[in-house]
Amino acid sequence: MYLSRRELLKKTALGTASLALSPSFSHLLGAPVNGRSQSPHRFVFIRKSNGNLPAQFGLPSFSQQELKKHKEKEAFEVDLDRHELPDWLKGLDSH
Repeated sequence: MYLSRRELLKKTALGTASLALSPSFSHLLGAPVNGRSQSPHRFVFIRKSNGNLPAQFGLPSFSQQELKKHKEKEAFEVDLDRHELPDWLKGLDSH
């Protein structure tokens, strides 16, 4: 079977476009007829960690206010020059 360059480009473009657009229309094909599904929705949350636990980042020299924010997992800024860093964070000393 001989394909000209033009036919090859057409078929390749059509195949690529169909692969790119297929996820866009999958929600339309799976929609229930009456607009509401009978089964409840379920959500699965996946969190990928780098292996460090949040408790490891609390420095012993934090003030009471900083420790409270750290334990409640609130965002706050800390000047690291005022704190003694653990050995595994010593790489941040120059920054």
